Amino acid sequence: MGKSTKYTFVLILLIGLLYGYAGTGYLTWLYRISDVFSIKLIDVFGNIIDYTFQAAGILVATFLLKSYFNKNHIIFYIATVFEVVFMILAILTSGSYATLIFAIGMDFCFGILFASAFSLISGFPHNVHGIVVGIGWAIGSIASFVVSVPSEGRFIKSEYSLILYILFAFVCAILFRYVFSWERYKDVEYNIVGNTNKDNKNTFPIKWVIQSVLLIVLLETTINLGFLFPLSEVVGGSMSFELSRSFYSIGLIVAGLLFVKSRQNGIILCLCALVCPFLSLLFENYAIADSAIWALNYILIGPVMVYATIIFTHHVKYGFFLVGLGLFARRIGQIISYTVGSMLRKYPPVLIIVTFVLLVLAFYVTYMYEKKNKLSENTVMEEISKDALGGAPVEENEMHNETEETKQKTDLEIKQNRFCEKYAITSREKEVMMLVLEGNSNPVIAQKLFVSENTIKFHMKNILKKTGVQNRAELRIIYDEF
Repeated sequence: MGKSTKYTFVLILLIGLLYGYAGTGYLTWLYRISDVFSIKLIDVFGNIIDYTFQAAGILVATFLLKSYFNKNHIIFYIATVFEVVFMILAILTSGSYATLIFAIGMDFCFGILFASAFSLISGFPHNVHGIVVGIGWAIGSIASFVVSVPSEGRFIKSEYSLILYILFAFVCAILFRYVFSWERYKDVEYNIVGNTNKDNKNTFPIKWVIQSVLLIVLLETTINLGFLFPLSEVVGGSMSFELSRSFYSIGLIVAGLLFVKSRQNGIILCLCALVCPFLSLLFENYAIADSAIWALNYILIGPVMVYATIIFTHHVKYGFFLVGLGLFARRIGQIISYTVGSMLRKYPPVLIIVTFVLLVLAFYVTYMYEKKNKLSENTVMEEISKDALGGAPVEENEMHNETEETKQKTDLEIKQNRFCEKYAITSREKEVMMLVLEGNSNPVIAQKLFVSENTIKFHMKNILKKTGVQNRAELRIIYDEF
């Protein structure tokens, strides 16, 4: 088993355990307030307050990781400690209002933990992002179901569940440290456009980030609008949320595998999930179909979860810290869908019309987004080239030459990326290696990258070790022959 494969398995397990104990902890505090608050308030707490503070935690972590990604493990540890403290207080406290306040603290910390853990996905090759998200989240869903089995579900409602949650937190911290120790995350701050290259700081895709967030918000709002995942049915015992999560895991695994083979097929499955609102609205008065609707909805929202994440993981060049924004957008969409859906429940025809309009809009926006970003890896380079030309007209021969030159640059970049992926060379090491292959000396490279010569020697030592060669000449040979 290769080193990259080991790290992939560990990251999948990390995401699975993190989501597993986050989900079951969430259910635990909901059950503990179910005897005091009304059914309507429980739905509000679970679908609005919970998601709002999770989204806030994700957003805070995103800004922290932008500047302090090299301290990601410290951010994760601190959030874990606070999350465990809040969880203990939420479960052991006797006052329901106090339980709710501590639960809000838990949600905020979980948002930070999710953003920190998901940011690691960008360090892996694109072809495994879907699997990492899908299988990892599926493990978490299954874990929630398994934990709920002992004593017919009474275990997660009791104080004894704290023992399991604390154990989960401890294991997640160890797994996180193991993955983050991978050399791919060293000097990762240089992946952020604008941190070290002043000429490129304006290429940071603010517009693209906003478009991506809005797309996920639209998809989540549409898919959740007709089916509000009423938590009152969960705490009331008429529906097993834990069992529903097992169906959720099916959709996640299928989506992860589809996105590996073809992003297009994964997106098609994602769009097919938008049929859920209509089925929910159509059969909501049929008790026999109630359970089937729960299962179907959970199966089909899996692809949306995977898509929301890989949109950002596939743009690693803009910074690892962006990955959490996919989860942030999902939470915002879920909040909107529950709020709007609750208001329109009294007017079924209006709700059906709104859902249909959003469905059509979601299909159109997704198509246009994917069409525009199909060659997203080359978008920034094309924009820079246009800026360099100053918008001046060029002759046909010049355009042809420019096209050939661009193609050569693209082929060269593909070769570089494949070479670096094969030997697990980090982005910073890639910069050093390419300057070495151009014939630059250590002092010159150090000057160009604004670092010390010792830093360059350190990176070269790692490069030679990873590629299995003794010197620069041998490095040139294996690169040319690649």
